[in-house]
Amino acid sequence: AVCSVEPEETDTVVSGFLKNHPEFAISERSEPLRGALFDPLFLESSLRTYPGHIEMDGFFGVRLRRMK
Repeated sequence: AVCSVEPEETDTVVSGFLKNHPEFAISERSEPLRGALFDPLFLESSLRTYPGHIEMDGFFGVRLRRMK
């Protein structure tokens, strides 16, 4: 998780890690979170907030799971 929305600090880091560590994969969420706060924040398998949305700063998080 990082307090940034910049691709070079978020998706690019995750992609590079996964390329170098094939034993890991992004953990898909099994159930959607409910409620006004969470619904607009989750895109695909990551948590993203953007400055000015629901009075929050920019934030990115993803959960990785060791597969082997």
